[in-house]
Amino acid sequence: MFNEYWEKAPSFIMNYRSFHGAKKFAQPLFGTNFRTGTDANVELLIIDGHPLIAEGLRRILSERQEIKISYEASFASGETAFKEMAPDITVVEQNLPDGSGIEFLETVLLQDPSAKFIVLAANETASAAAIAMEAGAKAFLGKSAVPETIIDALEKVAEGKNWLPDHLLQEVATLRLSGAAESGRLSKREVEILRSLAYGESLNEIAFKLGVSYKTIAKESNRLRDRYGAKSLPELVRLAISKMLF
Repeated sequence: MFNEYWEKAPSFIMNYRSFHGAKKFAQPLFGTNFRTGTDANVELLIIDGHPLIAEGLRRILSERQEIKISYEASFASGETAFKEMAPDITVVEQNLPDGSGIEFLETVLLQDPSAKFIVLAANETASAAAIAMEAGAKAFLGKSAVPETIIDALEKVAEGKNWLPDHLLQEVATLRLSGAAESGRLSKREVEILRSLAYGESLNEIAFKLGVSYKTIAKESNRLRDRYGAKSLPELVRLAISKMLF
């Protein structure tokens, strides 16, 4: 059973075993409360539909007694927990079981512009990172990140800085600056379709998530392609990101 657990675990949980004991975290990792600047426990909220992700992060941060970790598995429960906790940092999954992690952080930031978010994604792509950062995230991490990377991201976000993996920096900057001002009048569904395509989801997956037929999503995707002169769905995504359409 134990071996089966680890076989299913994300890479950063597996990396924990070799990292732990080979390298100790600098003391202290977080010496003060991120928001108040006073000595206090740090509130870290993890919102992810996969319990193994939260368990992996707990293990990685297990020696940091000043960090209090809370876990929620959905958009709805995460929203309630955020209101009750006002966490210092929130790690939110890009695609939650009952909604978009990007929509979650956008909703929260409207009410609390000082909130700090790290978006966690299954696919560490420049397009997904650009979407997250444009929405207001302070950092973007792939679920395959090693413990050192996770710690580095948390430290930078705690200091109020933005953080991205080194290999994504240039491409994300290009995506965010290249098209900038054009923002078509998109419906909420069109925005969700473009975001989902950028995350690598298929039309079938998007249709299931939105509760509509494949035919409906295919027609809307074709209309978007025609509107922006894209010859393919990948080209549509590239144009949408470059023009900051969502």
